[in-house]
Amino acid sequence: MKKTILIFIALQIGITAYSQEEKRFEPGSELIEKTIISQINPKSKILFIFKDDTHLVNFYEDLEKKIKKRFRKSKHKISFNYELTSSTPLESDLKSTPQKKYDQIDHDYICIISISSIEGWDDHLLEERKQSYYVNIKMSKTGTNIICVSGKIKVHSTFVISTQNLNTSELIYKLINL
Repeated sequence: MKKTILIFIALQIGITAYSQEEKRFEPGSELIEKTIISQINPKSKILFIFKDDTHLVNFYEDLEKKIKKRFRKSKHKISFNYELTSSTPLESDLKSTPQKKYDQIDHDYICIISISSIEGWDDHLLEERKQSYYVNIKMSKTGTNIICVSGKIKVHSTFVISTQNLNTSELIYKLINL
């Protein structure tokens, strides 16, 4: 009798100690880290450089559209370069990558944007699919390695990773214009 009670108590403790809390997944973007060393001139020219894998070209093209829309009413002049590489690039990704390159010397600031820590679960191809990733932003004055502004945005998206690009572009705009 004592053994069964001890086994029962040990099972209860084990189940309680190792049970996992159900995390609630809320789609959205959140600025989790920001460092502002110096203010950005409001009439400056900014070159955004997307550095990542070629498989993310559609994500970055959509993000570029959203960033252009955000900066339309600002006094900043913006341009975009794509520095996407992959060990096994797809032909369609290479064809859809914009080839126009802007010279860094013609801009006041360089803003490098990349993605890290992509996690996906619910391997559905429909609306239930969920992803979590970070968008990293590092902005420096042209010709220097000194970072003026940096930030990290945590993004939770559903279906495809670009569904939160509108919110992400807003956070990028606010980070640069603080």
